[in-house]
Amino acid sequence: MHELSVKEKSCVIGYTVYMPARRTPNIPQVISQTLFAVMLPVFAVPFEFIIPVPWFVEEFAKYGMLRVIGWTNTEGKAYRPLLFGAVFGLSESLLFLPSAIQFGSLEPLLFRLFLTVPMHAVTMGAVGLGIANKGKWVFVGLVGAMLIHFLFNVVAGQGVWQ
Repeated sequence: MHELSVKEKSCVIGYTVYMPARRTPNIPQVISQTLFAVMLPVFAVPFEFIIPVPWFVEEFAKYGMLRVIGWTNTEGKAYRPLLFGAVFGLSESLLFLPSAIQFGSLEPLLFRLFLTVPMHAVTMGAVGLGIANKGKWVFVGLVGAMLIHFLFNVVAGQGVWQ
């Protein structure tokens, strides 16, 4: 009969000695980074007047944000780009609230909330995946995010440059 090693015995008994330690998130850091994502659309809007290609400007802004905060996929923080992207999309959608009120229809705002928020989460996740791979796939992640955003705008009927 095969004798079990110490590691195998501890797994059979159920000890967690060999399990990786789980770290609790740094709540102040997550809050400050999320607030950065809330403000990012406000910072990106002036650049969209200079370069009227939102899918290009916004994806570079998201990439810049992840670089500025020094995000990497260490310590199991892979969910954060998705969170930041959703917050970015929510914040951007709320910028349309005054025009929705002015025109008396919440339909465009609801469209933005239910469709663009997940799209921004996915595109920022793509950028994050590119960065997470030690920077080897940054270009692929960024171009992939731009392509998803571009196709979304075309399908959503917002035109090629919107």
